[in-house]
Amino acid sequence: MKQSQTPLNRDFLRQQMIQRRLKLTPAQQQHSALALQKQLFQSAEVINSQHIAAYWSVRGEIETAAILRHAEKLGKNLYLPLLTDDHQLHFAPYQHNSPMQANQFRIPEPVVTNEQLIKAENLDLVLVPLLAFDNKGNRLGMGGGYYDRTFEFKQNNKQGKKPLLVGLAHGFQQVETLEAEPWDVPLDFVVTA
Repeated sequence: MKQSQTPLNRDFLRQQMIQRRLKLTPAQQQHSALALQKQLFQSAEVINSQHIAAYWSVRGEIETAAILRHAEKLGKNLYLPLLTDDHQLHFAPYQHNSPMQANQFRIPEPVVTNEQLIKAENLDLVLVPLLAFDNKGNRLGMGGGYYDRTFEFKQNNKQGKKPLLVGLAHGFQQVETLEAEPWDVPLDFVVTA
């Protein structure tokens, strides 16, 4: 069932969605993660992507661990975002045995050198966390603007659609409409469980 929204306050909607995610049981979370993994790896966009970035799941976000393990078995090059002082995301190579450390938000990140980072423009596909989305690809995140600043280049990208931005969500996170801000970068599509 879609949430009806006639633009709700973004902060109120964020809190509402965080609370709904946190109420999911571990079994519900695992079921959603496995259902999404199955959908993703039947998608031509994922199958044809070699450089895939994901996120490390926190606070009830769709779990990505199984997706990352499966992609690694398929020989995909995997990356996780790093937060940096320029308030953008940089992408670090990731494997299941990568050394990790917590960032300022206590989110694990790979321990790498600057030379190992890949530019966002060189990714094929990015799995994006979200709190809410609508059918136009508008996304409500945590409010830091990291994804929007990082992928701003897609707004005027004349060289194709890379990387594809794919939201991962529970069905209840879809809302009727989200009012987009001028700086918002829309998702290419969303996969729900």
